[in-house]
Formats: sequence, C-alpha cells, structure tokens
Amino acid sequence: MATVRSGLVKAVAWSMSLLLILSVLAMPVQPVSTVQAAELPTVRFAQFNASLNRSSEGQLITDLSTPDNAQAQVIAEIIQRVNPDVVLINEFDYNAAQPNTAAELFLENYLNVGQNGANPIDFTYYYVAPSNTGIPSGFDFNNNGEVGGGDDAFGFGFFPGQFGMILYSKYPIVDADVRTFQNFLWKDMPGALLPDDPNTPAPADWYSNAELNVFRLSSKSHWDVPINIDGTIVHALVSHPTPPVFDGPEDRNGTRNHDEIRFWADYVTSGKGDYIYDDDEGPANPSGGLPADARFVIMGDQNADPFDGDSTMNAVLQLLDNPFINTTRTPVAPGGVEAAANQGGANANHRGFPGFDTADFADGTPGNLRADYVLPSNNLGIAEAGIFWPTSDSPLFDRLVGNFPLPRPPITACIVSMITLENTLPNGIASGDVTQDSAWLWARSTMTGDITFEYSTNLGLLENVATVVETVTDPTIPVKTEITGLEADTTYYYRVTDPAGVTADGQFTTAAEVGSYEGLRFGVVGDWQEPPPFPSLVNVPERNLDLFIQHSDNIYADISTPAVPISQTRTLEEFRLKYNEVYSSVLGFNTMANLRRNVPILATIDDHEVTNDFAGGASQASDALNAGNFITPGFSRFGDDPTALINDAPLYENAMQVFQEFQPLENRFYANTGSDPRMDGERQLYRYRTYGSDVAFLSPTRARSAMPSL
Repeated sequence: MATVRSGLVKAVAWSMSLLLILSVLAMPVQPVSTVQAAELPTVRFAQFNASLNRSSEGQLITDLSTPDNAQAQVIAEIIQRVNPDVVLINEFDYNAAQPNTAAELFLENYLNVGQNGANPIDFTYYYVAPSNTGIPSGFDFNNNGEVGGGDDAFGFGFFPGQFGMILYSKYPIVDADVRTFQNFLWKDMPGALLPDDPNTPAPADWYSNAELNVFRLSSKSHWDVPINIDGTIVHALVSHPTPPVFDGPEDRNGTRNHDEIRFWADYVTSGKGDYIYDDDEGPANPSGGLPADARFVIMGDQNADPFDGDSTMNAVLQLLDNPFINTTRTPVAPGGVEAAANQGGANANHRGFPGFDTADFADGTPGNLRADYVLPSNNLGIAEAGIFWPTSDSPLFDRLVGNFPLPRPPITACIVSMITLENTLPNGIASGDVTQDSAWLWARSTMTGDITFEYSTNLGLLENVATVVETVTDPTIPVKTEITGLEADTTYYYRVTDPAGVTADGQFTTAAEVGSYEGLRFGVVGDWQEPPPFPSLVNVPERNLDLFIQHSDNIYADISTPAVPISQTRTLEEFRLKYNEVYSSVLGFNTMANLRRNVPILATIDDHEVTNDFAGGASQASDALNAGNFITPGFSRFGDDPTALINDAPLYENAMQVFQEFQPLENRFYANTGSDPRMDGERQLYRYRTYGSDVAFLSPTRARSAMPSL
C-alpha cells in the first residue's frame, strides 16, 4: 500500500562530479511557446538493487532499528549522493505483519541522517506490497521429488516477502489507481514461453496442468504505481524478474525471466496487453495495459543483459527494441569500464560495452553485466543518463564501491533518470515542399488525439488565422497536412498545438512566381553519419534561408546506433526509432528541430536510408552479386526471387514508407508508367520545384537504377 509521511521534503543539490548516470525525460505540464523551451523542472528516477534482504523473517526490521548497520549506511549514502525524486529499491524484505516498519526505519535512521558528509534525504511517500517470494505453493516446482523449500515457493525465497521491494517518492503516489499483478498466472500470457521437460516428447510440460493453474508469472510482483508530478501522471512500472540461472536444461528460470520482462513490454505496447488482468480483476475481466499516450518509467533489476550472461533469447531486448520505450540514451559508468579491465575473467569475452554494466558479479562467470534499468516511455525525452559507479581514483570508491570483498551489494549501480516536464513534440515541427501557393506542415506528438495546425501572415497569429486539424492515432508516426491557397513569395507563421496542449511555432516562405528573379538562399547537407545533435547546424536558422535540402543518407540504417543497436534496420518500428533518434534532443540540443521549424525542407534519399549500395530497379537475387565486399558473398539482403525487384522487397518498402512519414513532403507515387515495372506504383522520390526563375532539382539515385551506384 502507499503511505504518506508527514514533514517537509528536503531539497538537496546534485553534484555532477559523482559521475552519475542521468536521463532527462520530457513531459507536458503546460504549453510552451516554441520547441526550444528552456528552464524546465526535472524529476530524477533511480533504481537500486540494495541487497537489503535477510536470511530470517523480521531480521531487516531488527537491523534497521538502530542507525548502526554498516550495509544500510552505505546504501543510504549512495542514495543521498544520487538524490533521486523517485527510487525503487529491490531486495528489501517485506513483512506482512509490519508492512511499513522497515520502510519507516530506513527513512528515519539512515536516509534522514547525513552519511559521511552527504546531505540527508527524505521521501514523503512510499509504496510497499506483498511479494511472491517465499510463499509456499504446495507443489514440487523444481521436480526434485519433494515439496517445500525456496525453489517450490511462488517466487524463490525462504520466508514470505524475502527479496521484496519498496518504491520511495517525493511526489504523491495515486494510491487508488495502483495496479498490482502478483497473482497473474503465467499460463494466461498468450504464447507463454513455458519450460519443457527434455526427458519427455510432450512440449512445454515441465509443470503439470495442476501446477500451471496456480503458477504465478511474477517471481516477486509487478506494480504499476502512478505518481502525480505537478498534475501529470507518470506510471512507475516496477518489478524484479527471477535470475535466468539456478535451473537445468529445462531453463525454467530463464523462460520465466523472459516472460516477466515481456509482461511490461506487452503492457506498454498498444494492442498487445489486452490479456492482462490485475489482482483486483482476475482473468475473466482483464482491463489490459496502458493507453498508447501514457507516460511511464520501467524500473527494476531485470536480471538480463542484452548481449552477455545467461538470459533466454536476449530477453531484455523486448524492452530495448520496443518503439514505445525511449532508449536513445544508454547510461554509462566510467567505473564499469575500469572494473571490467581490472577484473578480467569472463569480462574479457563479453560482447557488450562494459561502461553499460550495472552489476559487479563474479569474475569467472558471468562477469559484470547490465542488469538494472530505468527506461522512460517514448513521450519522455532523455537529456542525461548515468550509473553510480565511480572509478578507483574517486574518494568515494573504497567506501562505497571497492573490489571484492565488497563494502556494498554485488549489484553496485544506481541508475538515474531525470525527466523534464516539457513538451510532447520530441522531434519538433517542420514545413516543406513549398510552392507558390502551398506547403506541407509536419509534427510528431507522443499523445494521441487531435493536433491543430494554425497559420497566418501575421507574426503573432493574431489575425487572419487559418486552421487545419489532423488526428494522431499512433504516437510513433508523425502527421502532416497540406495547406493551400497561399500567396507567392510570402512569409507565413504557423503554430502546432498537440493533444496535450503543447504548442510549437515555426515559419516558412512560399516560392516566388516563375519569371521573377528574387534570388534563392538555400543550404544543402547529406551523409549525416549520425548520431545527433549535429552542432554544425546550430546557426542555420540565422542564415535567412529560403530552403534547406536534406540531400540523402538522412539515417544510416545499416549501422548500429543507440536507438537501434543492430547492424541492419528492417522493420517499420526500427526505422521509426532511427528517425526519432536523428530528430530528437541530445545533451539538451535539437539542432534539426530548430532548423526544420524555421526553414522549409526538401529531402531525398541515397542508399543508407535502406542499406549500403543497392539498386532499387534490380532483381532481388542480383544483390548477392552486386554488393561486393559490403555483405557476405552470395547473400542477398532483399530476397532471392530473380523475378522480384529490390524496390518491392519489405526492407526497401519499410525504409521508404518511414522516410516519407518523417519528411514534410507530399506522398507521391508513380502511376501508368507503361512497360517499366521499375517505376509503376513506386514512391515518387523525384522532386521538381520552381523558386521564381531559380530552380531546385532533386533526383533519387536509387529508385529505379538497375545497377548500384556510389
């Protein structure tokens, strides 16, 4: 249950010198006049597996009843130095007889007491609830022939509530709207990855039907805890999946870990969580997951690294690859890089970057891993991200981090996200494809509902204002609209108001009539290479340009980036993540958004919007012959049908669809091209626009070529 404590919340400064991982997220609270909104309040979310679990029931309460417990002092100091507004602590024993006692004692005797010069910290609100750990099931879940013990509990543990969790908050918790999923049955997840007994021919039969009728998915619990941040609700989605080890070839813990992580992936993905019921509903009346425009932060020790360790099917990629989750910034810990180098062992063979590690496990196996996550929704923008893992030359190292034997728990990191209460237009707004009497206006809102485009020749939009309304149905897909009946060679001002009430202003100038010689000031850029924030574009809005040409390679779909950390982007969702990455803020800068709202755009593609060096009008099978050393010899990236064209392959079609979605351009298609199948029905990337008697001409280099070109 959520608990409110009396007393003031102390304001504590945060020091950048601590090398913390930060993420700054964007949420609407009130409308802002432009996308370049400055000074906005921040909210800091933190996750910490503190290992404040004990071997006997009630022992944690005893240990916290005095201010002298060394482990609790270390945990409290780390939290004080991080100074989060919301913090989830995993492995904090729950006591059903005294559910609030340990929470209050940790606050009063440790967090409220400055540790080693750190400022005290207080939390007015906290949430605790039962955990499946240690609750006897009455079944032999581990199939060892005996019923009883930690392995046969609903979640591993030797007494009810062992390895529980607690959520502290400086902001009000909306107790009436909290949802818990402690009793959700694993078998009720469609396509559940139920473990298989390798000694029998039947599939997915490690657990009997009787066992599956009571087997709970969550090894601890899953909580949806709404937090009211100055009038805006952010859902803290907290959990602590079971480690994917301590089992056998049936992989019962690995598959459970996978589906515990999948639960949140489905819960936040529109259309995928309809099967979900909470503890007040039951399977007959599921109310499903979050709406598409909800704001959330997934927090917890997921016990899963995306590349290393023993997780099943890279389970955490279900979150990291989810288009409803903002993964544009990965927290980095300098101490993690140093630790992996110094400790060696399994770390030497890891594929993942050690700076992303959050857990200092045994050097032999599995080595250090990225296990803890604070992942905001895609309508919360990330400004900073960090992990509390200082290097050995820090004065905090020996006391708070150290080497084996450790002064603190083996999971060392405190991941922090900072969210700024700003707008829901993370990619800004844009205009483009202007003619003498028309233009296209563009925006992407992370809220569903009506979005309004207003425009006028009046700078403040105070008179002669025209309005167009479009609808956002999917927060990952931009909307755009054509406005017509404009005057030639005239500056227009426009305003976009999204469903959250957030506003952003821009301007564009229509083209001069043919026959006039007004001159044309324009900029051109290509081969972006990624990643943003593209500092060379900072001064473009000041150059008084009539036009800006995005000439090809707007993204690099064939290169791994933080938003899509794979070697080749393929799906619509992945391509949208790529473009969102290019057009989002980084380090507080969004030069592309500032440019595109002030200067109208023309854009075309080259090759990297799809993949390196391809020929759109060639057969799919020919790609294996033409791609040279860029791919595996004899392998086609598009398919092997000699009668099908590359520009009809899913990879090409997905890439071109999303390219058009993210550009303020009219969506055109070739038609009635007669005997040329390379063009008929294809997207018309060719653009021809006149600007007075000055001409801008853009030609697609890949659309219908039968051979690759560089």
